[in-house]
Amino acid sequence: MGDPTRVEITIHKDIYNRLAHTFFDSVEELETEFGICDTFEHSDNTVTIGADERNYAGWEELEEILIENEYEYDKKWYEGGEYGGGMQYWRKIKGKYKTFEIYDHDIYLIETLKEILKAKDIKKAINKHIKKAMLFEPTPLQPLKCNAEKFIEEINKKKKLV
Repeated sequence: MGDPTRVEITIHKDIYNRLAHTFFDSVEELETEFGICDTFEHSDNTVTIGADERNYAGWEELEEILIENEYEYDKKWYEGGEYGGGMQYWRKIKGKYKTFEIYDHDIYLIETLKEILKAKDIKKAINKHIKKAMLFEPTPLQPLKCNAEKFIEEINKKKKLV
């Protein structure tokens, strides 16, 4: 079966309409064909389409059409049982199409490093992020501290009750 998760693909609104009317007869047919369960239009003229239960964060049939027609897109997937959530970007860079993926934990690291690099006091910024990530410094786990006399006393009390 696979490891299903939610996948969202963001494309320009023009590409969304072109897909709907070039490869299909309507937006409804496009949405039915690809199992799209929701669509969000954004103010920057992009559209995000989402589908649930995509195995291993794949949406091959839609991605193949986008790649074959050289339509740039962003893909976001959410954490599954065997992998973390992340993003994939497909763009034309210096005349060639390239893709790269970045996982959620890497995104957090990159954003943190960008913020630290902007700081006037780098040491202070690093300490701020350490404190944010670690609420306290973990200490070694301690064994149970047992007072032998008190322990024997408790056992004797229990024996008297029986």
